[in-house]
Amino acid sequence: MSKIRVIAGDVDPGVYFIPQNITDKSVTMKRQTIGELEDVVVDLDRVVLQSEEDVKRVAGTAGWGLAGLALFGPLGAIGGMLIGGKGKDICFAAYLKDGRKFLATTDGKTYQNIAAVMF
Repeated sequence: MSKIRVIAGDVDPGVYFIPQNITDKSVTMKRQTIGELEDVVVDLDRVVLQSEEDVKRVAGTAGWGLAGLALFGPLGAIGGMLIGGKGKDICFAAYLKDGRKFLATTDGKTYQNIAAVMF
């Protein structure tokens, strides 16, 4: 499951999960509520890229640093920390067929999947 964080719009803000390989413009997003998953079905009309940001994830950086340390010592740790944990956060606007819209962020791979369905 891929994660989308809805920031604003006609869909309630929060974290939603979608299937990793979506194949249709009708997507079921699952939102974690108290004790259960709530399904929200959205029919995408169009998706517009708003911004792209390079980010460094702490867990990935630490993991690569530890792997570098184990394999190559202190210099390997520095190298691992420099190359590890890199990613992209994508902010996009989604317009739905029923007139609703929302602004959300996700990782680059999830956005590529959404954009491929819209193509």
